[in-house]
Amino acid sequence: MRTPYGTARGRPLRAATVMLLLALVAAMLLAGPASAAGHERLGKTAKPERPTAQTPKGTITNTQPTCKWSRVKGATGYEVRIYVNGELALTTTVTLPAGSTVHSCGFPGTSELGTYEDDSWKVRASNGAGNGPWSKTLHFTVH
Repeated sequence: MRTPYGTARGRPLRAATVMLLLALVAAMLLAGPASAAGHERLGKTAKPERPTAQTPKGTITNTQPTCKWSRVKGATGYEVRIYVNGELALTTTVTLPAGSTVHSCGFPGTSELGTYEDDSWKVRASNGAGNGPWSKTLHFTVH
């Protein structure tokens, strides 16, 4: 046999528990995007990491070298900038098909590189969330 005392006593406790759970869920929903905002590299919409530029560097003989860099997880494309005598000479965008492992590009139409002493290049990865940071700039001389 149930008593009115036991029933009345259980209702406020259940109501408090439900309110506490609702408040907790609301706090988690509101804090989720805010707490993730400081972690740009988490999730599927994060900008890609910095690639590592590998070649060309130092003294080279090829007037049309191939730029090579480390592959970046989640990248769908790369932007390569080539500088001749300190001036931006060429910007090339390399778009990757799904599942591609390509991570290089040639210097299209760069015969002018043959006479300069301090050429350089850098690369950055991109995806749907935007561009990642630029790689370290590599300097090279064509002889």
